[in-house]
Amino acid sequence: IAFNRDLGYWHCDLTQVQQLALTDDVVEFMALRLHKLPEETQEMLKLAACIGNQFDLETLAIVSELDPIKVADSLWQALQEGLILPLGQTYKFFHQRDREDKVGAEEILISYKFLHDRVQQAAYSLIPEVQKQVTHYRIGKRLLAHVSPAQQEEKIFDIVNQINIGLKEITEIRERQQLLELNFRAGQKAKIATAYDAAKLYFQIAIELLPDHLDYTEENIGDRAFELHFVLAEVQLMTVDFEGLETSIALLLALARSAINRARIYVLKVNQYALQGAYPEAIEAGLTGLQELEIQVNPENVKLLVEEDTQFIAKRLENQDLDGLLNLPEATDPKVKVAIELLMKLLSAAYISSNRELYGFTVVRSVRLSMEYGNIPKSIITYASYGEWLALFQHDYQRAMQFGQLALQLSYKLDNKSERSSACFILGGCIYGKAKPIQGAAEVNYEGFLAGLESGELQYAGYNLFANIYNRLFGGENLVEISTDLEKFWAIADKIHNDLTLRIFEACRFSIEKFSGGTDKESSEELAWVERHSTAQSDLPLGLYSILQMQAACLYGDFESGCHYGVQASKFLMVCESCTIALGYYYYGSLNLLGRDADLSEDARQQIEANQVQLNTLAQSCPENFLHKYWLVEAEKARLSRQLTEAIELYDRAIAGAKENEYIQEEALANELAAKFYLDWGKEKIAGAYITDAYYCYARWGAKAKTDQLERIYPQLLAPMLQQPYLQLNNDLTITSTIAQTAGSSSSKSDFLLDWATAVKASQSLSSEMHLDKLVSALMRATMENAGADGGILLLRQPDGWQIAARYSNKDGQDDWDLCWKEVSEELEIPMRIINKVKRSKEAIIVNNFSRNLQFAGDLYLQQEQPLSFLCAPILNQGKLIGILYLENHLAIGAFTSDRVELLSMLCSQAAISLENARLYKQSQDYAEQSQDYAQKLEQSLEDLQQAQLQLVQSEKMSALGSLVAGVAHEINNPVAFIAGNIDPARDYLKDLFGLLDLYQQEYPEPSEVIEEEIEAIDLEFLREDLPQLIASMQEGTDRIGHISTSLRTFSRTDKEYTVPFNLHEGIDSTILILKHRLKANDERPAIKIVKEYRELPQVQCFPGQLNQVFMNLIANAIDALEESNQGRRFEEIANQIRITTSAAKEDAIIQIADNGTGMPEEVRERIFEQGFTTKAVGKGTGLGMAIAYQIITEKHGGTLTCSSELGQGTEFILTLPIGSLSIQ
Repeated sequence: IAFNRDLGYWHCDLTQVQQLALTDDVVEFMALRLHKLPEETQEMLKLAACIGNQFDLETLAIVSELDPIKVADSLWQALQEGLILPLGQTYKFFHQRDREDKVGAEEILISYKFLHDRVQQAAYSLIPEVQKQVTHYRIGKRLLAHVSPAQQEEKIFDIVNQINIGLKEITEIRERQQLLELNFRAGQKAKIATAYDAAKLYFQIAIELLPDHLDYTEENIGDRAFELHFVLAEVQLMTVDFEGLETSIALLLALARSAINRARIYVLKVNQYALQGAYPEAIEAGLTGLQELEIQVNPENVKLLVEEDTQFIAKRLENQDLDGLLNLPEATDPKVKVAIELLMKLLSAAYISSNRELYGFTVVRSVRLSMEYGNIPKSIITYASYGEWLALFQHDYQRAMQFGQLALQLSYKLDNKSERSSACFILGGCIYGKAKPIQGAAEVNYEGFLAGLESGELQYAGYNLFANIYNRLFGGENLVEISTDLEKFWAIADKIHNDLTLRIFEACRFSIEKFSGGTDKESSEELAWVERHSTAQSDLPLGLYSILQMQAACLYGDFESGCHYGVQASKFLMVCESCTIALGYYYYGSLNLLGRDADLSEDARQQIEANQVQLNTLAQSCPENFLHKYWLVEAEKARLSRQLTEAIELYDRAIAGAKENEYIQEEALANELAAKFYLDWGKEKIAGAYITDAYYCYARWGAKAKTDQLERIYPQLLAPMLQQPYLQLNNDLTITSTIAQTAGSSSSKSDFLLDWATAVKASQSLSSEMHLDKLVSALMRATMENAGADGGILLLRQPDGWQIAARYSNKDGQDDWDLCWKEVSEELEIPMRIINKVKRSKEAIIVNNFSRNLQFAGDLYLQQEQPLSFLCAPILNQGKLIGILYLENHLAIGAFTSDRVELLSMLCSQAAISLENARLYKQSQDYAEQSQDYAQKLEQSLEDLQQAQLQLVQSEKMSALGSLVAGVAHEINNPVAFIAGNIDPARDYLKDLFGLLDLYQQEYPEPSEVIEEEIEAIDLEFLREDLPQLIASMQEGTDRIGHISTSLRTFSRTDKEYTVPFNLHEGIDSTILILKHRLKANDERPAIKIVKEYRELPQVQCFPGQLNQVFMNLIANAIDALEESNQGRRFEEIANQIRITTSAAKEDAIIQIADNGTGMPEEVRERIFEQGFTTKAVGKGTGLGMAIAYQIITEKHGGTLTCSSELGQGTEFILTLPIGSLSIQ
């Protein structure tokens, strides 16, 4: 900036100013500006800079030991200069000129921030270097002295960070000990928040604060030193700081005074070696740790130990269900806790190293310890591992599933995400697929990955990732989607240094690449990987790799290589057979042996039979995952033995089973093998149909390399598909002709073939539909998905003429489906000119640019709708016109390409057949109905009438009660909302009035005599004390009414046509609230006591309104029974009680409602759910309530409702409801 004397004004070069702002001297520049501020402002900014970029007035007042108003005044100049900025508008309260308005200002929270980090640095630079540590130390000490214990925990990081900077200023032992404890607390808090790097720093500082002369002879100091080094080692393990961990473990071994502490150290060592993939070292460390706990395990005695523990567990489970294990007390013996933790850490190393005996011991001993001494967090993986052990050695897959789910439930009960991660891996990756359809397993593993990541359990977080991938490969998910997620998961596994996960990812990637676009031969990278891991003895990755290669060889028809990989896989089967993907060993092993078409050796026959025994066992547990596999192997056996008829049936069973359960890759394989079977038999036409289906399935799976192979091997069978001719169309823009192209390169048609495969699937859906309305709906949806249209109309010929059967539009992004079945009433409803032309010519019309079309420009419908493109196609059956399909697109010109039109033609051809079949089916149904016997009609009518009566009573009763309750809740809500909404403003007004009154008394301390008399008359002091309490009681009352209103709305909620998630406890509580007036005491009896024993229940998929009706009937009946039992008894003798118990078992929710009345005889109990049966007096009961309840539970929800009663002992109703979603008819 310089003064220009010639021009007479100052000149500023903005470019140079901007360059100056970017130099390293900006801090010095800002410091010069700060020096121009008042001294007190500079001092306040120095303290603020020590606190951080953001600071609040309260903290600054504490560290400066000044009044907040004084502090605010000191900051005012910096605020005006723009060096600091206020966060919010409350700062203005402190910077008004009038101090008299600042009553209670100290209670207002005001925050500021520096304009820029460089401003903070400049303020900090004003503190002399020798004084910085002292300043921070004083700030920390003042914060520590002025905050309450509760605030101290909240501000622990702020306090500790300040004092740590001034650490050298502390010389007194007492102060160093205090700071050590503060750093330990801060480290623990950071560790819980998964801020592991910060936690590591706090623990390291705490260790530095231990006395220099420490020789650890004093027990309390030695124990504290051990705990500090131990928590530091835990954090080092979580941050994969193996070098620091080694140092910490060496120190810990020197510090450990007890066997338990030494065993804890070996837990860390086992965990470290497992993460590094050094499993022999992990086993050695684990056995050493067990010896410290007096558990002697060696190869000579391990089998005996397993037998003893197994017998103990079996005996305990004879008298205890799994819910009992869930509710075991917490173990308190520290030796037991460490033993279970060490056994579970040792387990994975033993399993991966194929040490089956040691693996079994770690499982059964940890379960036994939990049963004997109680549960701890490590009991979660204990129960999950026992489930895995049951699946491996006893093949009791459903029991294994129960233990896996028990482990997951316990993880939620204990709220332990770390152990949840391990339980999810075992449940999802090792058990789930053997007991339930595989489709849910990957979700369990992803939940486990998230839990592991959030809790710092990085080992099992990685394991869950590779289980997620191999479960999806096993289930036949699209290879492209799996590959995309594999790359994402790879980056995560690499970041957390989980070597085992990375190795298995590589094995999976090799398999995916072979199918999705690579070659069926090993690449040089793959061969190097095998050699490297063979040298390192990485059994689990090598085992899974070999089994995946068995699958690849089988699908490519290289059965010799498949048998070779089977031999390799058998070497590693012991270590990997628990994994879901390893079950392919039995399936593909048999198919490879059978596929060689050579005479089977006796060893091969025995191997196939052993494999089939295993597949049959699995199929009995979970037919959805394994029955079609078993059938395909049986089909190949029948083919080889020339049992042709049996082979035909078995191939079709295998194909149908794979399709039904969405195993697309196995549906493809079964179709391909069936095609080979028919080719060998000379049935080329049939083989063509099967190989075409195989092609489509492989394409949908994403196996492009496999579809390329099929094109090379079976060009003659696939020719009808690959050389499809296009249809002849009446088109106003293009010359229509039949385009008969040869296949060209398969890659150029891959997108079309995928669309074609989708259309084939839609066509198959049409062919399986017999009901006309459903067929019409399916046809419209299929055409919309495949034809590129956003609107459409379907017309069908009926005996009385043409009718609009359905129409679809998508206006403003909203789908509008309408099955209308009506005659055309006006020309604006349909494009009449186009429809009439198609009726006459029976040829399709396509217009790809309506704005240039003159032939149909006068059509009123088209003038109104203004589509950019449209198509109108006839639906012909044996040359007879039975329907017309009109489609339009409002967004694109040229929407109806030749490819799409051909797909549409295929759909129309299938639709013509299906429509005719549906018509004949309906006709036959009509004839069948007309021929029914009159007596049968009468019987049916009577049954329908009874059901209608039941439904009507239920509907009317719930509707009336629901309307009443909802109305009451609504009427309550309005005035209560008005009152509640005015309470806070009333408080504010009251505060303002009292403030004004205080100000008035301060300014006019001697009021007139009249005012004094009035103050005394209204008792002002009492009024000031009582009025806030009065408003608080009003607030409490409105909250209570709001709670009641919420319960009323819960009870009166209206059911939808589908099930929704519902909290059963809320439903029961709302019912009790409705019946509360009947539970209260009266002249004849005391109040009926409700005892609620609620256990944790997930939300249940149900019809909430109907369940509320059931609860109402059961509880009301219980009240009636109790009142009846009170007759003839004295008031003081009566102790009525209704006990409501809830629990979860397997996949059901259980509700038990019991009373302590007189019970009922057996003949009454047997008829309790019978419609019209009642034991109540005339006019008091209809005999419908229990029948309705029974119908709601059993028919509507697929549950059970049972009654148990004994005279003199009371009555109990037990409801079971499936927790998951239902298919309600």
